[in-house]
Amino acid sequence: MIASSTQLQFQTITARYTGVWLYDIFVCFDTQKVYKQAQEIHLPVLSFSLLCVLLEHSPKSLTSAQLQTLVWKNVVTGDENVKQRIRMLRLALGQTPENEYIKNLRGKGYYVDGPLRWKYRKNKKISFKNSLLGTASTISIAFVGTAFWTLSTANLPIANSPKITLNQENAIRLARSQQDLAFCLDGFDDFIELPDNDDFDITFGDFSVTAWIKTDSYDQRVIIDKRYENQMDTVQGYVMFVDDGKLGFQLADGIGSWYCEQDNGACTTYISNSSVSDGKWHHVAVSVDRDDPDGLRFYIDGQPSCIHDPTKRSGSLANDMPLRIGSRSSYHTGLFKGAIGEVALHHRALDQQEVHLDYQKGNQRSCFSIASKGGTMSHDRHDIAGL
Repeated sequence: MIASSTQLQFQTITARYTGVWLYDIFVCFDTQKVYKQAQEIHLPVLSFSLLCVLLEHSPKSLTSAQLQTLVWKNVVTGDENVKQRIRMLRLALGQTPENEYIKNLRGKGYYVDGPLRWKYRKNKKISFKNSLLGTASTISIAFVGTAFWTLSTANLPIANSPKITLNQENAIRLARSQQDLAFCLDGFDDFIELPDNDDFDITFGDFSVTAWIKTDSYDQRVIIDKRYENQMDTVQGYVMFVDDGKLGFQLADGIGSWYCEQDNGACTTYISNSSVSDGKWHHVAVSVDRDDPDGLRFYIDGQPSCIHDPTKRSGSLANDMPLRIGSRSSYHTGLFKGAIGEVALHHRALDQQEVHLDYQKGNQRSCFSIASKGGTMSHDRHDIAGL
């Protein structure tokens, strides 16, 4: 999401935002650290303050005298010291004639050149990782097209109401609270949307996504998506999908254009070699060890499918878009046609044994409930490979 920082005071900025992207550089206000292509840039306190002041006033240029007042405050300094500090900052950021982050305008001073993408601070932080919450806490989400849902962040008994339970085993597991019901999506206007939360984001670390799915569609259908997409700008985030019957995954670090096929694209798409569009239940998983050339691994029904190299996409995947199940995050397209039993996000790379154990737990979910429809679910259970 792009917003202008002109006229904003720095305290207001840090109250509203956790950081800001300037091309391939991320400035984190909370930790007072700067990252470029997943690597931390070590800046002295004064240089960090100088960068923040320039960002605060972008795209307005600031004279040497103004910088002395805003950065050095009551410390007496001079124009030459400002020039030296600007040179040091440019050098630390890796500025080149072809890639200028900080420019100077003759007679008017220095300014940050480039669009800024601000990372909004969440009004309510819900910590999902590595802990069980003792009391119920919910955030509203929309199941667009047929019903309204809430997400419960406590593993507590819930009546037969349309809610989604979050179970915590060092993973975020998203599924309907009624344990025999799946998300049943018509491919037309159904999807589940969860508001943006830092725990749904992947910055520079390893991660894995697993899901139970059932579809016979050979069109491009999204399972889970957490991406910022703008065809005139870039793409950033991750998505698991089915295309031409095969499981696919995309990593996008926002460095480049929206078109993955171009050499300067901001995204890389990976496709498995196994079909999952046969109308049967399948356990699908993608594990991503981001600094291993063999680190992106597909698994179908607990078995390895193929291996890809994820190291080209080392930048942050974090963005301000909602997480969606069954649709692209930025558009109402790629709508899933079929059933999704459960989706899980792990903030680490799962190994083959862990994926296989997850598959062996099986899927008890279907598009109807024993309680509401009567009868048995033996038909759908037989659709699960190995059961």
